[in-house]
Amino acid sequence: MPSPTRSLSATEAGQTAAFFAIFLALVMGGLVFGIVNLAQAYQVYGILDNAVLVGAQNGAGDIDQSTLFESRVKLAGSAVQLCEAAITSQLAQDSSLRSKSAVDCSVAGGGTTITATATVTVAVFALGPGWGPTLTLTSAHSSTAAYGVREPVAMAP
Repeated sequence: MPSPTRSLSATEAGQTAAFFAIFLALVMGGLVFGIVNLAQAYQVYGILDNAVLVGAQNGAGDIDQSTLFESRVKLAGSAVQLCEAAITSQLAQDSSLRSKSAVDCSVAGGGTTITATATVTVAVFALGPGWGPTLTLTSAHSSTAAYGVREPVAMAP
């Protein structure tokens, strides 16, 4: 024997619609919140990545010119300082990243390669500083000293 179905009264139907509207608003608000945080993290990572790339290239450009006469190339002793200074100055342009970054540059590969690494910790944007979780972003780039060598090219007869 089938159970009798009961129709909703006007009050109950309105209550169901109101609960659905509240639920939908909360879900959509959460999605917007997540998208805003993701966009902010993407922007900060772009700034960080560009700063690290500039730092690595700046350090790799500091070649010890005295080694060129010995037919070898080596980075100068100030390459690490130039690398770190370039990253720090790039990150200092964004006021939210000034005090929240850790920068490290090191020379390897027989003194011809410099590796730059930077880490930034940012607060979740939508909750404001000091509230909620933080996000740690890290970027690393390596750059090798670039130099040119002239060698005569033999011409075929």
